[in-house]
Amino acid sequence: MEIKKNVLLLSAIDPTRAYSCIKYLYLKLKKQNIAVEFWCRVPASSMSDYKKWGDGTYSFCNSIFFKIPKVRTWYMKFVGFIKCFEYRNRTIICHDLFHYRACSQVKKWFPNTKLIVYFTEIYNEKHSPYLAKLQDYFEKHPNEMDIMIECDYKREEYRLTQNGVTKPSAAILNTIPLSEVKDILKVKRVKNERPIVVFSGGVHEPGEFSIIIDALRDVNMDCELDFYCFGTKEALNALQNECEDV
Repeated sequence: MEIKKNVLLLSAIDPTRAYSCIKYLYLKLKKQNIAVEFWCRVPASSMSDYKKWGDGTYSFCNSIFFKIPKVRTWYMKFVGFIKCFEYRNRTIICHDLFHYRACSQVKKWFPNTKLIVYFTEIYNEKHSPYLAKLQDYFEKHPNEMDIMIECDYKREEYRLTQNGVTKPSAAILNTIPLSEVKDILKVKRVKNERPIVVFSGGVHEPGEFSIIIDALRDVNMDCELDFYCFGTKEALNALQNECEDV
């Protein structure tokens, strides 16, 4: 008998390639014995790795409707709304704003629904008109959630002061905090005075950082590379080999 899920996690991105904080949130919830149903946008090429996370993982890409460009967005929104309705009076975690309107609508109809919004992006008029429209809706309805999570302290402050969020909030950093980077540099510079290039993030394809490595090579600068990365073993090995050649 299938265990009834307690939490719905909705995202419109591929967490196998970016926004790893969403992956770790899902795994942490499972570790706490919280049954989660996770919907996101993982292509067929990454499904084998995605499925290793657990039995509650689903992708919008699996449907034939997703393969039709003009239908794709509406299909994801439709499925997202159906899932939100299914999880009424339970807990919904909405990653960024793609599904925010559907989530907030279900919460209006069923106030006992707990809605948590986990932000990793701030959209504005410089983004595509569609993303700017999502941000505009949020700014008009900033308090239709129960809890807001941001990925940076300054962004959390911005949401509170500029977007008018009054609900409880927290920041879960999705990168190396600046204070820690400064500590790293301080310790390193005790040993030498060479410039230090620090990067924290994902590496998914061999050669993905070639343009940066080539630029450092052309500058002919005696520097130290400190990369804190996650990604496929193949891509990480390729990056390490490139760095050693600089």
